[in-house]
Amino acid sequence: MTLREAAHRLVAGVPGRRLRPDGTAGTDHLDAAPIPAQRRESHRVAYPREAYVGRRGWPLVRCTSADLSGSGFSASVRDVALRTGEEVEVYLRMGNGIEIEAKAVVVRSIERGLCAFHFVDLDPSLRETLIHQVFAEDRKAITNTKATS
Repeated sequence: MTLREAAHRLVAGVPGRRLRPDGTAGTDHLDAAPIPAQRRESHRVAYPREAYVGRRGWPLVRCTSADLSGSGFSASVRDVALRTGEEVEVYLRMGNGIEIEAKAVVVRSIERGLCAFHFVDLDPSLRETLIHQVFAEDRKAITNTKATS
């Protein structure tokens, strides 16, 4: 029995399932185009901290960051509706005393206020500091995981 025959036999008993021409199993009603993977240029780490976001000329709104990378961060922004592509001003206070005040673009805006931001024209030395902070947080999380195992 060939691999293709085995795959056909495997999906044959499931209603609505069939083998696609490329050899993957699927359902008749879900044959939409595949969702592209989100490509990120920097490693990302969980980083819940106080942050502020606002449109240019408007007061900043307090929010909580969810994660951080060398190129941006995501945050729960509940008090203002932001649109993908919109340029905003952000302020993020890091745990080691470093404060980031920068322009950013909203790259994703999801239900319930979760937004992802990409820093615009960030100073290279500040970006390098961010990357060091991200990896330091990652090492801390790994150490904590090993300690509790």
